[in-house]
Amino acid sequence: MAFAAITIQAQDRKVIADVFSALTVKDTTYTLTMDGNYRWGFQLVWTGGTGTLDGTVTIQVSNYPTTNFVTYATNSTTTLSSAAGNWTFEDTGLTWKYWRVEIVDNNMTGGTLNGKIIRMKN
Repeated sequence: MAFAAITIQAQDRKVIADVFSALTVKDTTYTLTMDGNYRWGFQLVWTGGTGTLDGTVTIQVSNYPTTNFVTYATNSTTTLSSAAGNWTFEDTGLTWKYWRVEIVDNNMTGGTLNGKIIRMKN
């Protein structure tokens, strides 16, 4: 009796949770507790940006819940430089217990953000 070979592929990306949905662009931070057994990503979509389009979103990391947060890497910040857009940040395999998503509106006067946490394939 012959058996067919079955190839099982790990899912490259799996959305785990909405961090925020339809959030108005404003100075805000979200601290997330991460499971160090996985690589993580963050997906951001923004729409309706008005004013000077210079808001920023930065991923900061720490192994402590309230202190020692540092910007993850040079590619862990994006500028909301258009009225609508999207950005995905994927970690480089380093694990941190806490992520902080820092949103700074700068001179933006409007817009909404949607952010999701994504578990990456190990």
